Amino acid sequence: MKEKGFSVLELLVVIAIVAILAGLAIPRFNTSTADRDLDIAARQLAGDMRWMQQNAVNLIAGVTSVNIPFDPQPSLNFYTLAPYGYYIKVNGVVIKQYYFPGAVKTSGYYSAIVFGINGYVNNTFGTTVTLLNGSKMRSVIVDAAGRIRIE
Repeated sequence: MKEKGFSVLELLVVIAIVAILAGLAIPRFNTSTADRDLDIAARQLAGDMRWMQQNAVNLIAGVTSVNIPFDPQPSLNFYTLAPYGYYIKVNGVVIKQYYFPGAVKTSGYYSAIVFGINGYVNNTFGTTVTLLNGSKMRSVIVDAAGRIRIE
């Protein structure tokens, strides 16, 4: 009678192939995680900046957000030590906090970001916030005309 099944040699070859493929996939997984964390942080920051900008523009028409007290100038401030992130403050009260995921941090020192009633940022030339995760980098740019974009 002939026995059915796999020989030990065949099993070792299959295990070796699976190990090689896994060895190739793991570094790519780590890189994609860092990219994803950086994208999440940049999109959240840009979204909160757009929200602040829209609130500033709405104030010119006399419309205020339910979540913002009377002061029309919410400011976005960055945490300079780990855990990195930012908070939005109005009248000395923090109304939102956001911590960047994983190893994402800001590069450099940033003063508070404030938008005027015309939607322009408080800096005449605009501002750029650089986010880092290892060797990866994303910039959230607010140009002088108030356009917010991610590069």
